[in-house]
Amino acid sequence: VQKINRIVTKSGKPMLFARIEDFDNNLEVVVFPDTLIKYGVAWKENGAVLIVGKMSLRNGETKLICDSAVEL
Repeated sequence: VQKINRIVTKSGKPMLFARIEDFDNNLEVVVFPDTLIKYGVAWKENGAVLIVGKMSLRNGETKLICDSAVEL
């Protein structure tokens, strides 16, 4: 996990955007409030995380929508 940007939604719930990277590339991950409640402890800057989710292409940018995450 390269960088984490935590925000609060219009409804007052926390969510986050994280920039993850491997040896070749990087990708933005979107963690919605319900998922963040369940798997929030896995998200630490400079940490390693195993993510299960689905890819989303929006405005020409590919993002990963997180369904679950486990700290490695």
